[in-house]
Amino acid sequence: MDSDSTEVPIAVPVLRIKLTPPFRLSNLIAFYYASLVNVASLVYINGALPYLLSNFLNISEGQQGSRIGDLGLYNELTIIATVTLWGSLSDKIGRRYIYAIGFLLMSISIFIHPTTDNFNVVIVYRIIFAIGAAASVSMLTAVLGDYPTNGSRGRTAGVLGITSGLGALLGLFVFLRIPKWVNTPSTTANGQIMYWCVGGWIAISSVIIALGLSGEINKHNKHVSYSQILTDGFLAARNPRIALSYLSSFAARGDSVVLTSLLSLWITQYETAHGASPEESIAKAGEISGICQLIALLTAPLFGFLADRYDRIVCQIVAAAIATCGYLFLFFLTSPRGALVYIAVCIVGFGEISMVVTSQILVTSESPKDIRGAVSGFFSLAGSLSVLLSTKLGGYLFDHWSPTGPFFLVAMYNIIVLIVSGIIYLKGRLHVAKIQ
Repeated sequence: MDSDSTEVPIAVPVLRIKLTPPFRLSNLIAFYYASLVNVASLVYINGALPYLLSNFLNISEGQQGSRIGDLGLYNELTIIATVTLWGSLSDKIGRRYIYAIGFLLMSISIFIHPTTDNFNVVIVYRIIFAIGAAASVSMLTAVLGDYPTNGSRGRTAGVLGITSGLGALLGLFVFLRIPKWVNTPSTTANGQIMYWCVGGWIAISSVIIALGLSGEINKHNKHVSYSQILTDGFLAARNPRIALSYLSSFAARGDSVVLTSLLSLWITQYETAHGASPEESIAKAGEISGICQLIALLTAPLFGFLADRYDRIVCQIVAAAIATCGYLFLFFLTSPRGALVYIAVCIVGFGEISMVVTSQILVTSESPKDIRGAVSGFFSLAGSLSVLLSTKLGGYLFDHWSPTGPFFLVAMYNIIVLIVSGIIYLKGRLHVAKIQ
């Protein structure tokens, strides 16, 4: 675990957060804005897939689950190949330029998505997006570790959960509704406007983030080789708590991709089959998914607050238990209509954000300062491996077993985290008792 700076921390009274010098409030605001952009972009590109597949590529509903799985495969293979490289590079040259480059690549990809009707070309566009996403995702965790003191990481992560939730709501309630609001006679034109608006906004945001984040560079790593930083980041998993954070990242990212992609696909297909137009179907999917994200937004500070006061492993256990219950609830539903689906997504939203917040707090509080970018890269790598498995296997389960099959899959992830967290907690208690 890194020690906080010996300099006097900079207090942010309203949020009750203390920043490690030389970081300032303006840097923290830019970081929170970056998290909003990041999540909005990730939620949007997955949530818009049913619209893209149906109206631009003319892919039948029976094949859409597998095609989403294919895109997820290429997306995550790209992230797996690049995320640890971005994270380790940030330990050498700083965070803000990596962040800005990542957003610029994401904006270019989204802007050109609706320019083709060829699925293979869309794969290339998605790879460009994934290279940028690898940079932005790894920087999110690294900066979260850099800015606050250790005693403020829970609250900082809790507020991060709020801004991330706002980003998800922006993607679901605003971006995915653009075709319905534009409502030209051409479904294709409606979709193009949607993609171009989102791509332009992310491009502008890349400039804002480049100017707003701190340019601080870790001087200790000036003469340390890039390969050594990468190796040290990998070996950090010898700490059981860091290893647990990687496992929790695996579960949390699997949760997120199933919610943003396959939950939307289930609702969209169900509504279309029952007479809704493409615009109405995607809007309904955005509404239900948005409620899930709204609950996540409202409850994010709770686990951040608890993590600053109680054992962070205990918080991880509680988060995994809530997420497990929520996904099993969704799995047993027979329709995405009615009151039960709203109850289920509320529990899932609470569980999802709890897993995200607790895993982030755990990895940032345990990662050494000099290799925090590298550790963040491996933390993101674990999440990408989960997305790879969840999109491919989840898409297969969706098409060949049940539309709710993917929810059972991610419930199993959370059960594993629950068991491992319990083992680490009990071992820690036994060790303390033995010393006493």
